Amino acid sequence: MNFDPTIFIVLAIVAVIAIGIFAWHLEKKRREAIIAWAHENGFSFSPHKRRDPGLGFSPFGQGHSRWSRYHLTKRVEKAVPGLDHAEADLFEYHYATTSGSGKNRRTSHHHFTCALLEAGLDLGDMTIRREHWGDKLVQAIGFDDIDFEDHEFSKKFMVKGRDRQKVYSVVDRRMMSYLLESGKWVVQTGGDMLFVHVSGKPNVERLDAIFHFAKGFLLNLPRMVVNEERERRGLPPVLDAGSAAEHHGRLDSDGLGGDA
Repeated sequence: MNFDPTIFIVLAIVAVIAIGIFAWHLEKKRREAIIAWAHENGFSFSPHKRRDPGLGFSPFGQGHSRWSRYHLTKRVEKAVPGLDHAEADLFEYHYATTSGSGKNRRTSHHHFTCALLEAGLDLGDMTIRREHWGDKLVQAIGFDDIDFEDHEFSKKFMVKGRDRQKVYSVVDRRMMSYLLESGKWVVQTGGDMLFVHVSGKPNVERLDAIFHFAKGFLLNLPRMVVNEERERRGLPPVLDAGSAAEHHGRLDSDGLGGDA
């Protein structure tokens, strides 16, 4: 019995179309859920793709086919106790990497859920993330990260920064405790910018968690750091500032802290 090869070609085409329709349906459902969450939490929403932001944070600038989309923006009032608001931008970021050649050429797509906040005060230039096995190897050949008196924190986190004194002033005991409770995020700062990201496409759960974590980071900034900014602005220092503020947003039972 002879098989007509065109049947297999048709079936393959139908399968590809069916997979494409299914993927489109899932993406539409995800986008609608994100839009609903944005409206519930007071964010403006933009579905349009944008170019790589070009900021000096990882993973920007890696690979090719770089873009961001699903930008959710809002002003967060009283984001830093003792100062004022912060501008928040949550979004999806993508880049692709290609390896091999010819028939062995393969392209991988990398997606991230991101939060970028303009905090309104100098946060230094640092990276804070959970340690992995590669960090141990790098440290073994002489490239060390910044150590802290808290042995548990130093063991679990990799911290790097241009100015060690600034790092120590931002990452005090209270901040270390906060990071230990919710430390799956990669945290980077540059001047007044706080950038937080995690691997994976944004969904309602990730957006809610990353937004609350980023807010909690600002709420837990030490009083000294906040008062340094007040002095720079010509304002007198206050006791009710930073993590020392009575309303600084002590962690809720879910470890998120603060109101949306």
